[in-house]
Amino acid sequence: MVTVRLRAGVMGVLFRTALLSRAADASGDVNTLMAVDTGRLANLCVSFHELWSLPLQIAAAMWLLYVQVRTAFLAGVLLCVALIPVNRLIAQRIQAASVSLMAAKDARLGLMGQLLGHIGVVKALGWEGVLGDKVRGYRSAELSALARRKYLDALCVYFWAATQLLLSGTTFGLMVLLGQPLRPSVVFTCLALFNVLIAPLNAFPWVVNGVVEAFVSLRRIQSYLLLQRDSLD
Repeated sequence: MVTVRLRAGVMGVLFRTALLSRAADASGDVNTLMAVDTGRLANLCVSFHELWSLPLQIAAAMWLLYVQVRTAFLAGVLLCVALIPVNRLIAQRIQAASVSLMAAKDARLGLMGQLLGHIGVVKALGWEGVLGDKVRGYRSAELSALARRKYLDALCVYFWAATQLLLSGTTFGLMVLLGQPLRPSVVFTCLALFNVLIAPLNAFPWVVNGVVEAFVSLRRIQSYLLLQRDSLD
């Protein structure tokens, strides 16, 4: 309910600002802001709480794992620590790709709005080819940024799939090296804890990604509102 009200409120502010603004070339920005950025900003209400609760879940699962295997749980800790800079690097690349994607989309939609609004002049002057090439150029840049972002999302999925295997392999391998017996009760309990641990570990990169995109959208909305306020003054 809170996210729905937040999104409706932000969309209302953007729509009212667009109606009061005299800048006709900002329609592409408004369309993208209302269709995409408001949803990402509203999702921040959920992602923000997951950002602090998921590390607590990981810490609790790690403690229970320590109770079962003692020092062998350090393998899982080291693996989680090693994944932090990797997830951060992926999040930074996703943020850069998202910024490029939204900038190209804004430019394309703004140009399409102007083209359709003055289609008579464009047809009379024979500018269809020139403007069409320009639109296709913006679309190519948009698709290129989208492809980079999807490849990075696929890399996140790969880490999700490999995390549980790496956790179990490193933990049980360290137990063998330390001379600890692999009793069935310990092994099955550890596998259950790995299943508990894998959910927050898998969700955390997406949560970080969602928070990053939300702040990108927040800056875009803020910049648009400040720009339109200055134009109205």
